[in-house]
Amino acid sequence: MQSNILLKLKKTLKILKEEKFNELKEFLEYHEDGYLTSNEVANRLDISFEDAQIIMRELYTNDYLDMNFKVCCENAIDIAEEEIYESIEDIPQEICDKCEKKCVLLKKIIVIYKVIRIIDEDV
Repeated sequence: MQSNILLKLKKTLKILKEEKFNELKEFLEYHEDGYLTSNEVANRLDISFEDAQIIMRELYTNDYLDMNFKVCCENAIDIAEEEIYESIEDIPQEICDKCEKKCVLLKKIIVIYKVIRIIDEDV
């Protein structure tokens, strides 16, 4: 593994052993140009949610991920139609129309990450 990666992702490498780190790389490669949550990474790598958050923040800080936002409605009929927002300012200050609860959208936000670059040995 290149020393550049070691310098950039030292918190991630402290949490993950090499085998799990390789699994993370493959998972990110599979989701390139797609979206992930910390929860999905925690489940895939069988690590705690807190560790997954640390990893995601470090990947975001080092330009592997881009931070986006999604309104999470437990009662949404079609989750494929859920809109993804690039900025928190883009989320309308309105009521959810996907269920009867009429939730305020800004109270149901989750952070999702777009994979913009995969971890490469040649970084």
